[in-house]
Amino acid sequence: MIAIVGVGAIGGVCAAQLGAVRGDLLCCVRRRFERLSLRGPAGEWTSAPRIATDPAGLDPATWVLLATKAHQTSSAAPWLEALMGTGSTLAVLQNGVEHVERVSRWAGADRVVPVVVDCPATAIAPGRIEQRREARLVVPDDAPGRAFASLFSDTAVEVSQTGDWTTAAWRKLCINAVGGAISALAGRPLAEIREPRCAELARALALECGAVARAEGARVDDDFCAEVAERAATVRSGGRTSILVDRLAGRALEVDARNGAVVRLGARHGIDAWLNRRVCTLLADAHLVPREDRLPALISALPS
Repeated sequence: MIAIVGVGAIGGVCAAQLGAVRGDLLCCVRRRFERLSLRGPAGEWTSAPRIATDPAGLDPATWVLLATKAHQTSSAAPWLEALMGTGSTLAVLQNGVEHVERVSRWAGADRVVPVVVDCPATAIAPGRIEQRREARLVVPDDAPGRAFASLFSDTAVEVSQTGDWTTAAWRKLCINAVGGAISALAGRPLAEIREPRCAELARALALECGAVARAEGARVDDDFCAEVAERAATVRSGGRTSILVDRLAGRALEVDARNGAVVRLGARHGIDAWLNRRVCTLLADAHLVPREDRLPALISALPS
């Protein structure tokens, strides 16, 4: 059995694709829905998957795909405790770079597949997902990673394996820590931001992230950071980032796994990621005032 815990945007895409080729899928959700509908670049899928809203009485699964937001992991504990058995493998489809550490209480590192997710999608209602671009997942090039990739072999989800997952994860984190943070602070999409010092801010955030990434063993040089900052500061079209969607909806934000990880892991190497720390402070309660523009407060912290 494959159990997907959290059938929002990412979990919904995976559930729709896997449900089309496998009959042993279980969707673990808080709110029941009758049908799962996915509209994306590869077409439309509609199915009626097996649904569970209570982990009580469930048998362990062969595969557990954790697709909640990173900061919602603790709320998924009852599901993981029920579904993780001695023969279970846990795939973590979340943002950040601390996938294995985040789930260590439920599975050892040899039974965890950390997944870098690139899948712009939005859950517009329970069981209704709109996907804007193809789903691409990156896993380590090891036996568990290859086994995970085989789950999606007959689907429209592209899964690649890499011998340098650390670099892949930190590059994705750099993008999230820059564009996601700026958009969430402003309370509007990057394409609508016209702050004069936005490019300078994006570059400073990216360079902090890159310094910590290199200390952690990732290949994230200053040229890559400059590219990330340039894209964030010059984008002129595109949808809302997931963290912006959450802020506008008044939901707690996934900032600790993003900018918080830069601060936390930087401290381990004696790197003071002060600008990312300021982001964490400004975004900690930003969902309580969804329309307040907090970007000027961060820009004002830059050296003049």
